[in-house]
Amino acid sequence: MISIAILKSIKISRNILYINLIYCCLSILLAIHHIQVITNLGWVYIIIEILIVFMLAMIEIHALKEKREQLQETMKKLEAETKK
Repeated sequence: MISIAILKSIKISRNILYINLIYCCLSILLAIHHIQVITNLGWVYIIIEILIVFMLAMIEIHALKEKREQLQETMKKLEAETKK
């Protein structure tokens, strides 16, 4: 049961990661498309926003690695218990 919860958590985290990365790419593309009308303050806002979302994506990657390690440990424990 624990491993199923971990798997669901990994799937949700992975989806959030993909959505955040897509959001960053779309923000960059839209900013480039509207390059002539964006003010300097607008560029500052866009860059800060992209940096924040990118940092969140990096945190999510780290969390995914930890969840995968946790799942592997759980699977090893289950295998050890079934061998007994």
